[in-house]
Amino acid sequence: MKKLTNKGQSLVIFVLLLPVIIVVIAFIIDYGMLNVSKNKLDSTNKILVNYGMKNIKDVTNEKIVNLIRLNDSDISKYDIKIDNENKEIKITLYKSINSFSYKIIKKDEYEIKSVYEGYIKNNKIIIERGN
Repeated sequence: MKKLTNKGQSLVIFVLLLPVIIVVIAFIIDYGMLNVSKNKLDSTNKILVNYGMKNIKDVTNEKIVNLIRLNDSDISKYDIKIDNENKEIKITLYKSINSFSYKIIKKDEYEIKSVYEGYIKNNKIIIERGN
């Protein structure tokens, strides 16, 4: 009688787990790409608020919108509030991202949001993340 060996078990387990490993890696990459897009949107927003605060006397919504288009043409929506008298600016940017992981849960796009506000306090420009 021949003795049975377990030489094929590792291969079967590997083949069964390979799709799970690939999906987990895809989710990690997708999440990383979403974070990169969020950081880019935050950077753009900080640049816009900084520009607005440095030119608070003559900044207009049109100038900010032109800068938005120059920095990132993929921004889908924006909300700009400029108060020249109180020297305050609040800019909200929205960007839609196509995502592999959100297609799995039957959602076509993921929308990221960036809110920053700027104001002057004690003759210093303050730029903060908003809600």
